[in-house]
Amino acid sequence: MIIYSHCVTNQLESLEKIKIETSISDRGIPTFDIYGLISKTIEESKKRIINSFESLNLNFPLKHISINLAPAEISKEGTHYDLAIAVGLLRYVANFSYDESGDCFLGELSFNGDLRKLTNAFYLCIIAKKLCFTKVYIPYENLDDVVNIRDIEIIGVKSLGDLLINSVFTKKLSDTQAINKTIPKNFTQIIGNKIGKRALSLAISGYHHLLLEGFPGAGKSLLAKSASELLPNLNEAQAVEKSTLYSYLGISLKPESFYSAPFRSPHNSSSYSAIFGSSGKNIIPGEVALANNGILFLDEFPEFNRLVIEGLRSPLEDKKVEISRAKIKRSFPTDFILIATMNPCRCGYFNHKKIICKCAPYDIRRYQSRISGPILDRIDIHLKMDSNIEVKSSIEENNYSIEEYFKALNSIKETREELKLLKSKYLLGSDSQSKESTNIAPLFLDDKSSNLMSIVQEKYSLSNRKLFKVLNLALTISLFEKKEKI
Repeated sequence: MIIYSHCVTNQLESLEKIKIETSISDRGIPTFDIYGLISKTIEESKKRIINSFESLNLNFPLKHISINLAPAEISKEGTHYDLAIAVGLLRYVANFSYDESGDCFLGELSFNGDLRKLTNAFYLCIIAKKLCFTKVYIPYENLDDVVNIRDIEIIGVKSLGDLLINSVFTKKLSDTQAINKTIPKNFTQIIGNKIGKRALSLAISGYHHLLLEGFPGAGKSLLAKSASELLPNLNEAQAVEKSTLYSYLGISLKPESFYSAPFRSPHNSSSYSAIFGSSGKNIIPGEVALANNGILFLDEFPEFNRLVIEGLRSPLEDKKVEISRAKIKRSFPTDFILIATMNPCRCGYFNHKKIICKCAPYDIRRYQSRISGPILDRIDIHLKMDSNIEVKSSIEENNYSIEEYFKALNSIKETREELKLLKSKYLLGSDSQSKESTNIAPLFLDDKSSNLMSIVQEKYSLSNRKLFKVLNLALTISLFEKKEKI
């Protein structure tokens, strides 16, 4: 007899429904074999399944058993195939019934029959949904990971025995999008620095890249980290896209952070592959892909590898990164806001009024030249921060910062909505996901401003890219301040 059950693949570059065919025959000597271009983890599942049956006092069939994972040309790996293989055998041993076309089984078995928690349950359930499964069985411990997946029935199972007696649990949909922003931890620690807060608000409002330069202790990193608290929440599609990618990589996210925009902060020693992604047996997305629809924070920007710095050209300009190898090619969106920080020199005190710089002139030029012209040309806002700040009393400053935070939060949200409306009005037929407003800004210039920009462009030899970045930033400022004209 031949029995069918279903699972899904665990490869980002393919979207396949894995049909598990179970053949049980009285002919030949008793064997238990699994076929279909499987990995060592799937081969080892035979011992886990046999022990699970014994723990449930079920007689494992001493027959000629062949398991085929079709289609055979796709490589398969992962322990989540255990449950689907076991279910096919349960139908023969214990008359367990299920829908062969609509049910999907995902889970790793332990020797006592319990189901272990999967590291990528969200990703696998999203794949199952795209493949039109109507019901997915997963380990009970993963139910909290999938509360934000809609339009598919997801059932939690604690053990193989519970599945037999139908002692299962269904997930409850989460309403995490209704969670309001709480009092920020980083923003309230910023003392003074109105210009820095304004520049940060404008960068987030208009999707502008930001470079912060200043002496050590000027508050560059703290200002950049507070950006994560000012980011508006993602919409449903963006949140699912983010969580699917994170789940594929085994990065766990709390249900309450489902709609939170990503904030990635890789160390300056990170390799090129860690930042932009790599491909070996499987494609591994990098930090630029994980920061999509959020912020990529590069602290001590000049200390990054030169190849990493120059490699940012395409992600910043084209809003995507392509990972290409001999047999694999995959593109990931990289629509993030870059926030980078740097010191004026390696010791950090070049041109300081009171502290003497210890760097030689050659070292200063070499340090500053690590950020090339083409990269600087792609960054909209350059802000030099002064370490001389007015310190208020902690109570006064804290109350002022909280009020200032919620005011900035509302202004950012309103500015983004205005930009979206303007784009839909003036850029009909354009990509609705693109946040660029290059062709919009000149429409809001009055005659005086237009003449001024012509003079400035000629005097400073501004490239077209620089000119439009100035205009886009000016449009953001005008919308931020509720002005009708630039």
